[in-house]
Amino acid sequence: LMLLAGAGLLIRSFVSLQTMDPGFDIAQLAVIDPRLPTARYPTPAARTRFIDELTERVACTPAVLATARAGCAPPCVGSIYSAPMHLDEAGATTGESPVFNREVSPTYFAAMGIPLIAGRTFVPADDVADPTALIVSEATSNAWWPEGSPLGRRVQPGWNGAPWFTVVGVVGDVRQVNPDMPAGFQVYHPFAAEGARLGQLVVRTASPLSLISTLRAEARAIDPGVFAGISTMSQLTSEVHARSWFGVWLMTTFAGLGLVLAAGGIFAVVAYDVSRRTGELGLRMALGAAPHDVITLVLLQGARLMAGGVALGLVGSFVVTRLMGGLLFDIEPTDPLTLTLATAVLVGSGLLATYLPARRATRVSPVVALRSE
Repeated sequence: LMLLAGAGLLIRSFVSLQTMDPGFDIAQLAVIDPRLPTARYPTPAARTRFIDELTERVACTPAVLATARAGCAPPCVGSIYSAPMHLDEAGATTGESPVFNREVSPTYFAAMGIPLIAGRTFVPADDVADPTALIVSEATSNAWWPEGSPLGRRVQPGWNGAPWFTVVGVVGDVRQVNPDMPAGFQVYHPFAAEGARLGQLVVRTASPLSLISTLRAEARAIDPGVFAGISTMSQLTSEVHARSWFGVWLMTTFAGLGLVLAAGGIFAVVAYDVSRRTGELGLRMALGAAPHDVITLVLLQGARLMAGGVALGLVGSFVVTRLMGGLLFDIEPTDPLTLTLATAVLVGSGLLATYLPARRATRVSPVVALRSE
C-alpha cells in the first residue's frame, strides 16, 4: 500500500507537471546555442558580428515567424541576484529571496509568447539611450509594489556601485529554471546593457523540429567550424521532465511488483486454507448452503487478512509520502484521493485473489468433499 500510494502521488504529480503552463509557448520555439572558438573570435565585437549575421539569416528564413536574443533562455538558471534589491522607497528592500535576472533583446517577449501586462517592452534605443530600463514579472510587481503601479519605480541591485534601474514594463510570470519550481522574482534587462555577450538565439516557427537542419545549415554557412547546438523547446523541457519520469517509472514498477506479490500471497494463503476446509465447506453445501454463501464466507476471511495490512499500510503511507514532499508538484503528500485509490486497488486485487479459490471450492461435489474426510 505504501508503494501504491507513492506511485499514485508521483503519477499525479507528473501529470500536473506535463499540463502546467510555463508562461511561454513551448510548442513553436527552437533555441540556437552557438559555441564560437576563442582563437577565431577573440573579441566581443567578433562574436557580436557572428550572432548578428546568424540572426539576420535565420530571420530571413521563410518558415521563421520571429527571432530574439537572450543571455539564457529557459529552462536554465542564468544569473541570479542573491543580495537584497533596494527599492526607491526610503530603506525598502526586497528581502533575501533570489531574483532571476535575464538579459533579452526587444523582440524576446513576442518571440517567446510572454504576455505584456503593463507598460512597454524594450526598444532598440534602450541599449544605448536608456541602458537602465528594467522589466519585471507580474508576481515581482505584486510583491514589491502591492499598492500601486510599478511603472517608473526604481530598483538597485544590492552591491556596491550598482546603478538604479527604472521599471518600464510588466510581463507575465515564467518558470525560468525547472517547470516544477515556482516562478520567483524575475527582472529583465536590455541585452546589450550587460555587455557584449553571445547568449542564445530564440526562434519562433510553426514547426521547430523540421527547421533544425535549416538552422544548422545557416550557422555553418557563416563559419563551418562553429558548433551550434540547436534544440526545440519541447526537447529541452522533455529532458527536464525525464528526471521526473524516471522516478515515476521506478516507483510504479516496484508498486506493480508489490501488488502482484500481495495478491499472489493472499491467493496462496486462501487457496491453502480452502483446501484444508474442503470437508467443512462440503458439509455446509450438503446442509443447504448456496454457492454464494460459501464465496461470501471465504471473501470475509480474505477481507480480515487484508484489514490489518491496509491499516498498517495507511499509517506507513502517511509517514513515507511526507518524506516524498520534495519530489511532488502541485499535490499534497497526504492527498486523500490518491490514498483512497491506492487502497481501492489493493483491496480490489486482494478480493479478486480471494474469490478465485472460493469459486473453485463451490465446484466441488459435497459427496466428494465429505468422502475426503
